Amino acid sequence: MKELNRILAMMHLKATTQVNGIRLAVGSTIGEIEDV
Repeated sequence: MKELNRILAMMHLKATTQVNGIRLAVGSTIGEIEDV
């Protein structure tokens, strides 16, 4: 989890929109996994 947070922080420096997109992608992936 710390690695994920660090990656998100690094990407946040590049572009906040990219981070939001990744969070949405990760969120939907987790949602799909939970549905299974």
